[in-house]
Amino acid sequence: MIQYHKIENIFNRDTVSNKLIEGEYRQPEVEYLKDLQWIATEKVDGTNIRVMYNSSTEDGSLDGKITFNGKSDNAQLHGHLVIKLQETFLPHLPLFIEKFEGKQVCLYGEGYGAGIQKGGCYLDHKDFILFDVWIDGVWLSRGDVEGIALMLGIKTVPIVCIGTLPEMVLTVKSGLESKWSDEHVVFEAEGIICRPVVELKDKRGSRIIIKIKARDFVEKKD
Repeated sequence: MIQYHKIENIFNRDTVSNKLIEGEYRQPEVEYLKDLQWIATEKVDGTNIRVMYNSSTEDGSLDGKITFNGKSDNAQLHGHLVIKLQETFLPHLPLFIEKFEGKQVCLYGEGYGAGIQKGGCYLDHKDFILFDVWIDGVWLSRGDVEGIALMLGIKTVPIVCIGTLPEMVLTVKSGLESKWSDEHVVFEAEGIICRPVVELKDKRGSRIIIKIKARDFVEKKD
């Protein structure tokens, strides 16, 4: 099933310094839409996971099965994370069969927590968090993604804010505290993923979705 697409940065980079050129939008469609309402969710520092359900394949090998993979088909997953995925999703196979009969479904999320990237700040164990859902070629809205998460008893990446892109750039530049911070551990979010409130595509048929990473603005903070 399809790999998750690349998410472009909001701005172009200087070819010499590799720093962002603030205000020089990488995509004309994004610049055109910048003053409309966007949804920003926290970017989680983890490993990309696909949870796939295919109700029918030509050779019948995946009929009615839930399978797992990383960003690529050859990706190696942490053993404890695989166990967590199996415990989380395999008991829901009857629900997948009931709700998604005749469909191809892919849940995209992050494997995160201790031992994955710098995930010890998030959790002391490994877990899965959902950020997107693809069903038969259609990307679901945030509301529908939350609905599927509720149905399966899993978490979705938290919403940071809703607003214009200039407002979101300012939010990240000012120092964005992670939603996982608490009274014991306070740390900065890796960044945010932004998409229009209404799902849109550009003239090439690619989704309009961008990232704003905190590390790109470290030197610009007061």
